[in-house]
Amino acid sequence: MNVLTINFKQIYETNEKVDKEWVLIIYDISANHYVGMPVYSKEKTGCIYCNSIKKYVDVNKVADYNRSKMNRCIYKKGEPVKLSSSDFNKVYKKVKILYFNF
Repeated sequence: MNVLTINFKQIYETNEKVDKEWVLIIYDISANHYVGMPVYSKEKTGCIYCNSIKKYVDVNKVADYNRSKMNRCIYKKGEPVKLSSSDFNKVYKKVKILYFNF
């Protein structure tokens, strides 16, 4: 059995809730727990568009995700879909403002 390697700045499919969803991992809490937020293909209120992944990131829904609920990494043209450093900084800054008043 292969163990899925989880890397931050990448998108994964998870079944943490009832329906499958795609999440962007932004931080490793431990070997089995990660901080992430949902990503969408279509625009939604309160989401930030990230050009590097061509998706909308919902910074209002930061949550803890478990490795056992991760199904697969999302790939495009044989490479993992990965957030650029500039998009990561944009998302991270918005999260800090929303949750930590920085």
